[in-house]
Amino acid sequence: MTLFDSIDASEVLVLTPNLRLQRKFSKAYGMAQQEKGMSSWRSPQAYALDSWLTDQWCELQDQGYTPAASKVLVDQNQLHALWSLIISNDSTHQMDVINPSSLTAPAISAQRTMDMWDIENYDFLDGQTLETESFRRWQSEALMMIERRHWVTPEGRTKLIIKAIQDGHIPIPPQTVLFSFDEIPPLFESLFNAIQNIGAVITTIDSRATPDNLCKVPVKERADQYTLAARWAKAALELDENATVAIVCPELSDHRGEMEEAFARVFEPQYLLPQTPRYTLPFNFSAGVPLSGVPLIKDALDFLSLGKANASLSSISALLRSPYIGSSEAELVTRTKFDLKLKNGHSGTLNLDGLLQTGSCPAEFAKHIGNFLIHTVNAPHKQKPSQWAFHFGKALETLGWPGNRNLDSEEYQALTHWHDQLDLLSKLDLVHTECSRNKALSLLRQCIGRTVFQPETADSPIQILGILEAAGLNFDYVWVMDLNDDIWPQAPKPNPFIPISSQKSLGMPHSSGERELAFSKQILDRLISGGREVIMSYAEWDNDKELRYSSLIHEFKTVTMDGLPLASVDDYGQLLLGAAEFYPIQDGQIPIADLSEVKGGTGIFTAQAGCPFSSFAKYRLKSSEMPSISLGLNHLERGDLIHHTLEFLWKKLISQENLHNLSPEEQDLLVNEAIDFSVFWLKGKRKDLGDRLISIEKQRLYHVITEWLVVEKKRAPFIVSECESRIKTSVGGLPITVRRDRVDEIDGKRFHIDYKTGRAAISNWAGERPDAPQIPLYAITDDKPNTGVAFGLVRRGESSIKGISENGDVSAGVIPADALKVDLPHTWDAIKTQWKVSLESLAKEFIDGVATVSPKNKNTCVNCHLSTLCRI
Repeated sequence: MTLFDSIDASEVLVLTPNLRLQRKFSKAYGMAQQEKGMSSWRSPQAYALDSWLTDQWCELQDQGYTPAASKVLVDQNQLHALWSLIISNDSTHQMDVINPSSLTAPAISAQRTMDMWDIENYDFLDGQTLETESFRRWQSEALMMIERRHWVTPEGRTKLIIKAIQDGHIPIPPQTVLFSFDEIPPLFESLFNAIQNIGAVITTIDSRATPDNLCKVPVKERADQYTLAARWAKAALELDENATVAIVCPELSDHRGEMEEAFARVFEPQYLLPQTPRYTLPFNFSAGVPLSGVPLIKDALDFLSLGKANASLSSISALLRSPYIGSSEAELVTRTKFDLKLKNGHSGTLNLDGLLQTGSCPAEFAKHIGNFLIHTVNAPHKQKPSQWAFHFGKALETLGWPGNRNLDSEEYQALTHWHDQLDLLSKLDLVHTECSRNKALSLLRQCIGRTVFQPETADSPIQILGILEAAGLNFDYVWVMDLNDDIWPQAPKPNPFIPISSQKSLGMPHSSGERELAFSKQILDRLISGGREVIMSYAEWDNDKELRYSSLIHEFKTVTMDGLPLASVDDYGQLLLGAAEFYPIQDGQIPIADLSEVKGGTGIFTAQAGCPFSSFAKYRLKSSEMPSISLGLNHLERGDLIHHTLEFLWKKLISQENLHNLSPEEQDLLVNEAIDFSVFWLKGKRKDLGDRLISIEKQRLYHVITEWLVVEKKRAPFIVSECESRIKTSVGGLPITVRRDRVDEIDGKRFHIDYKTGRAAISNWAGERPDAPQIPLYAITDDKPNTGVAFGLVRRGESSIKGISENGDVSAGVIPADALKVDLPHTWDAIKTQWKVSLESLAKEFIDGVATVSPKNKNTCVNCHLSTLCRI
């Protein structure tokens, strides 16, 4: 006797918890009929429960059933907007929450749970708290507004369907089969009782089997499971091309990207090549991705956020580089160059008007931005959400969105979802009569943020599923990963708006550890019965943290990875390398023909010392790094502020004696005057800086400079003879411009200081290829007698001087040449001679075109931006 022998297809209604199990039932029923030798048969009516309820609701409205005729089924976006409005407008609640709208989702979940548990009177619950008191207030208003609008929630719809069944308005077949229900909340129990009370027979059937092979597998690291499962799945398909494989991950949404990369590397390694167009991969994910994260949609939302107000330079840069703006491919090069120009000339923010006025703005891009601005500026201050939806669509059209190129399948599906979201925004007219553009855009973002994007793909023998989606389905091979005790069973997450004691006593979802344990056992039993070969894997380590497997898989036998059938995977990079023909090319040198064309200063020597190829690429090929965008000031701008402040100070003071002669009040006045000078210079360069940021920087500068002057006062007497002076000179025949931060005069001899706001050490001047050749260059290019050099470390709490001199009497931190413990000679003249030889050698290398890839150390490569150009 088979599972389906008691079912009469002509007189049965089959209900399943979800669509996946509905499809499973239909497939299993058909296979059972084939095994009986039947060539055709009548299929029973099988529905996912929610689909059946939707059909009955439509039938009731078509019939004009009075309790349902005047009701409108509310969608989730309308419900969310309603509760969000109520919570945001609640001026009486005392909950200390930065963003009240963040309470909307748990509040709606609480109401839904209460409806599913058939609790109409909130006073029935015990253990009231501040959260539950706030919820009761919101709930009262929400129910009143729902009733006023003649809305009905999905749970309210179920209650009306129960009444319609009791009133005889819904025909029910003689037999109702409940297929693979793990748990039935009280509301659905009431539904099934209503069906049974009118004479229908309720039958519960399940499809559980015992696997041929069941084991647990320890894996060293969590991420190792992805590649291992992919190789196991590939081996299963190589053994049987008709096999079905399920890969189950409890936290699939968190690890989808890593899993897709691992499976693509095993099944479709060429997919990772940049020139490979996107196509459907040979495995399906049950979990989608947030619609807001899909590039086409993310760019659309970012574009709509722009307007007359200032926008961050990163937003402008994204606009320039987006493939979804009209003429993006035709203007690719000019837009990239314009992007680089903006990043070199601005930082912080820029508005679209200012963007259009910037020279060399690409023509088509400028036309799109101009049309977008006109459309945006002319929009009414307030409109209905439906009018804003139309406005947003037209605004994107002015930008040429979604671009001129043909969209691929996933992008086209995302575009369809976008139009659906605008329709959902239009439906919010029932909640918000009029709102501002920013409010409408916020509502649209909320709609999109709650939408999961799951592109339609061809069927695949490999299904990658979440643990709840996989439960109850049947496959030939099942791999369940991440069965560690910190993941499964999951920790309880009671709803804060329902008293916890009531949640536990009523057995509500996620209310207690005991309930989660029982539920997890049910799910695991279904997974075990869902395949012939079942593997449960767990990680032994998460970085340096030792992990344990879940107690639920303790009894299963352990198999090591060596005992698993795994497909071999060739390294695609090595395959490509092996297929290529190699030709020896002489790595020659290209000397500089015209030295007057060389632009650069001490940076040439720094780069040549670090790696000759780096110097060649930066100063001969003009290969520059794309400037980074940072909020506020970057480290270069902060360093410039220090330089300008100290330059102003010492041009006023001239000598240490004058510094000593200042009273504390006079010193403070001079320091603040110097800071005002440097800030005035900065404002000329950065017009976007706000007063608050300027105030913070001035406070920081005051403390740093004051600490530095303490160091200056403790030195031997000196006179400042040069500040930020520039000289043109030549080293080894290479013409360069050197900017000397500062030159002091001590006992008739000159002493060079190089300001540093970062870290520096005397050892950076040692060796044939010194890491910091600026100071050595100062010393050897000075045609006047000099007595030493030093780093001036101008850092909050760490200001000091580190250097070398003839005798060491200059300052604390300045070491006499004969006491050095680094790889330098022990007299000042010998040190300068070594520097002259090494720097002239570096200059000659550069002039001769030496461009070998020979980094001085590991950090040279770590900090280099030329990785895509370098031969290593």
